[in-house]
Amino acid sequence: DVSKKIKTDAADTADTNKEFEFTADFTFPNGTDATTLGAKATIGDSTTSITGTSHTFKLKHGQNVKFTGLPVGTKISVTESATPNYKGSAAVVINGVTQDTVTASKYDEAITVFDKKLGQKKNAVDVTNTYNNVPVTGIIMNNLPYIAMIVIGAAALVVYVQNKRKNLQ
Repeated sequence: DVSKKIKTDAADTADTNKEFEFTADFTFPNGTDATTLGAKATIGDSTTSITGTSHTFKLKHGQNVKFTGLPVGTKISVTESATPNYKGSAAVVINGVTQDTVTASKYDEAITVFDKKLGQKKNAVDVTNTYNNVPVTGIIMNNLPYIAMIVIGAAALVVYVQNKRKNLQ
């Protein structure tokens, strides 16, 4: 089971209808594959068959995907793609045991829960994204020092040219 939440405050402008892209990669036990038990992924009322060793899906805030028909011993890796202005973290429970939380180190970074062997008890990856509420000011702070250097350089050039003209007269 993979679930999705967006952590937001009332003042934030996070879009709770935004879709986040995920990929689940499966390593099936020897002699089995996605068709052995009829592996499926269900989101709400929509169920799709899993074919091959990878399944891509999208989740919005409050949604989850439930995987069924996976052979016991299947290993799963779940990746949430990088999304601008969001930083993800994943609380992981495998076979009823809470695992270490996977957290992105910065905004706009993909997170992956690697090679977890599914058991018969609860298996869940609960992903929460924190929205980075960046006020729109029209000035990109990363570029401000360079813009300031250009303005200062242009002003110095104007002063230099005016002084040269005065000295020539």
